[in-house]
Amino acid sequence: MIKYRSLSSVIFLMVATLGLYGIFWFYWVSREMLAYNGRKGNPGLWVLALGLSGTIPFIYAIPVWKFSDLVHLTSKGRYNRFVFFAAGLFIVFIPVIVLLTQRLLNGIALEQMAQMDSGQMGQEQRDEARSGVERLNEGAHAGPGDEVPDYEPDDIRTIGR
Repeated sequence: MIKYRSLSSVIFLMVATLGLYGIFWFYWVSREMLAYNGRKGNPGLWVLALGLSGTIPFIYAIPVWKFSDLVHLTSKGRYNRFVFFAAGLFIVFIPVIVLLTQRLLNGIALEQMAQMDSGQMGQEQRDEARSGVERLNEGAHAGPGDEVPDYEPDDIRTIGR
């Protein structure tokens, strides 16, 4: 299940940690997109490759390509993998990539929550999604910026009464 992360929190944490949060964000988001698309991969190795990119020329391109491909798949072709790859090679465009990707994932996370509440998901999927949201709310396995909006199914029905 894709986790909702506040865009303002992601921006704040990226700035406050001088980009260090971006490494953790990259890892968490890559894992979520792999699971969402039913793909296999190892974001841990991709992070390692990013770390080694200062000593081994051109290794930086591998995780950037993998991430660009995942964004392309997750967006169902709306975001071009080649444009994301080219932009990702230039460090000045990384904040734009982070914001576009997180915005895409937040939309998917909200759709998943709506499906869960409307009963379109199977019972097993609902249980898994609820346990993930509960873990987030309890703070277990949640990283900075992993907050979930305050949202209860009953809130929708009581608005306007």
